Amino acid sequence: MKAILLDMYGVIVKQTGDDFVPYVQQTFPELDPGEMIKPWNKANMGEWSSLEIWAMVGFQGDLEKIERNYLDTIELNDGFLDFMKAVRNKYKLAIISNDSSRWSKYLREKGDSCLSNGGAGAGKDGY
Repeated sequence: MKAILLDMYGVIVKQTGDDFVPYVQQTFPELDPGEMIKPWNKANMGEWSSLEIWAMVGFQGDLEKIERNYLDTIELNDGFLDFMKAVRNKYKLAIISNDSSRWSKYLREKGDSCLSNGGAGAGKDGY
């Protein structure tokens, strides 16, 4: 074995990826979840930037700060750093995730490389 591929949500981090809608609904409780998922999916496929997601669902102002605030809620799973220390010099590591390439870039210091579908133009599940 030469490489280890890890999924971001539910493996590396505690969140499962389903926390975006509740996070947005804290500010916009009346917003239909379906209206939030449309821009999310466009960013996942690399068609829109992650900052466009925040604007499309109604946020205004410093979108980079809003995005950082959201990303900073993401927590590493217990034991992940110990796992990284144990394998990082033995194997190439990659993170595969259904999130925007910008979000992966923000979070990727946890691994050696990161492939997000937003950067590759395809989802990990083929969409």
